Amino acid sequence: KYRTFAKQFMGFAESRGYVMLDQFTSGDIDVFYGNWSLGARAKGKRLGTLRAFFRFCTNRKWLIEWPAQRDLVRSFGGSIEVGARALAKA
Repeated sequence: KYRTFAKQFMGFAESRGYVMLDQFTSGDIDVFYGNWSLGARAKGKRLGTLRAFFRFCTNRKWLIEWPAQRDLVRSFGGSIEVGARALAKA
């Protein structure tokens, strides 16, 4: 479940030219979420995965807060690739 999400998240980040997690804004998260063509239940589960990913990154101190909490996010060096890879292993 996390591997598929990580691939989609990495693809979205690459399409935007993002390398660091702190480049994401709440608007980006809205676009990423809005592009999912899933049923209501599956979309809700995937949203839980998205929240878990950013909580994971925040707990690891890669982000101060995740993009849905504020428009701008400051990073402590957490790259998108490292975060997605760590989540895929979880």
